[in-house]
Amino acid sequence: MANFGIAGVDWQQRINWDRLRKYRLERARERMKAHNLGALLLMYDENVRYVTSTLTPGWNRLKPGLRYALLCGDGPPVLFEQGDIGFQIQRHAPWIPKENIRYSYAWIKGAAGPASRQQVKKFTDAIVKEMNRYQVADKPLGVDFIDINMINQFRDSKLTWADGMTAMMEARAIKNEDEQECLRIVGAIGDAAHWETMRFLKPGLTENQVTAHIMEFLYNIPGMEDVEDVIVSSGPNTWPNWRNFSDRIIKPGEIVFMDLAALTWNGYKSCYYRTYCVGKKPTQEMKDYYATGLKWLYDSINTVRPGVTTRDIALKWPSAKERPRGRAVRSAGHLADLVPGPSPRDPARHGLRARDPARQEVRVRREDRGDADRAPRSHRDHLQLPGRRNHRRHIGPQGGIGGRGSPREPGRYRRGRRAPSDVVNQAGSAVVARRANRGGIGGGVAPPLMWSIVVNQ
Repeated sequence: MANFGIAGVDWQQRINWDRLRKYRLERARERMKAHNLGALLLMYDENVRYVTSTLTPGWNRLKPGLRYALLCGDGPPVLFEQGDIGFQIQRHAPWIPKENIRYSYAWIKGAAGPASRQQVKKFTDAIVKEMNRYQVADKPLGVDFIDINMINQFRDSKLTWADGMTAMMEARAIKNEDEQECLRIVGAIGDAAHWETMRFLKPGLTENQVTAHIMEFLYNIPGMEDVEDVIVSSGPNTWPNWRNFSDRIIKPGEIVFMDLAALTWNGYKSCYYRTYCVGKKPTQEMKDYYATGLKWLYDSINTVRPGVTTRDIALKWPSAKERPRGRAVRSAGHLADLVPGPSPRDPARHGLRARDPARQEVRVRREDRGDADRAPRSHRDHLQLPGRRNHRRHIGPQGGIGGRGSPREPGRYRRGRRAPSDVVNQAGSAVVARRANRGGIGGGVAPPLMWSIVVNQ
């Protein structure tokens, strides 16, 4: 197939939804019988969706047991839906007999107290009734979820239960041609979202503004039913990667990490990451570390084939115990993202001590500022950076770094003078001043941030 059309048309065979629904239901039934189960009780939404092909609101998917499905023997699935949502399911899903859509007896997983025990008894009684109806009550019930309330009530009701998740995982592992097309489409949507991110990103935006824009972009696509998260982390938020977004302003030259977390198109999900350098070209060091991470990734991808274990794949990555330059490198299966770590040449973070009262005034060129939307002003732009109190005393073998500093203002440089060349670039977030052509650089100072690489879990 692989045509990426998302609307049904009369002139081209695209996703055949009826064929997809029948295939999934029979796959689950086949694996259920292969495991000698009389019925499957499905409480995780991905399994309910697989067997019943029904959609419920996002809040109803959060916890197992708010809705659930039962597949007994050769019969059609029985759906226990939350509240009056079942009336809409009857309208939306004619492939499920109306009499097989029931109210759920819901409780929050792990709940305690008399009320939860009463609900679980009603829940269990309804299951036993259906198993008797389809004449499978004498066989084990496969479950994909269990809690202490269910264990106790199943024992009291003399209901034998067993692992049902393995059967479902086996069923879902093999996709038919329609499911494969769904995965291609959601992958294409993810590509489009990352392209839109690249087009939209610029210095001055906040992380949450990028998240909001991509959320709007995704939910405007027909069939997009859920986006778990659009994670946007910039600068210091990329390491340790907290997998979240904030109102932090993105600065020129910074690394921005964007994670499309479980965007869902017609029940099929995609989750992959990209790394961006905003407002400037990435440094050679950034490229080198990224190339290292990319090699790890493709080494593991090229290892995947039938019969290979996850250990064989993981051996292509560095051990989690390895700590290059004092930073852990974690192994996992998603694309690599570049993250800042302290430089071994500058452990004291020269020029970046926020509590240092001394400041150095640095002239910022317009091409470095990355603010193309602002009209030029007649006065020079300046940027305040934390710095050492006295550069002449601490930096340079000949009493200074470039010979242009004002001795009357230790740690400051006079307005209009050329900035010293060792003003550092904090992962691009502080703009590097032009190197002075006169007076040399006096030995210079290493940048305060190096770039290490991590592969996300």
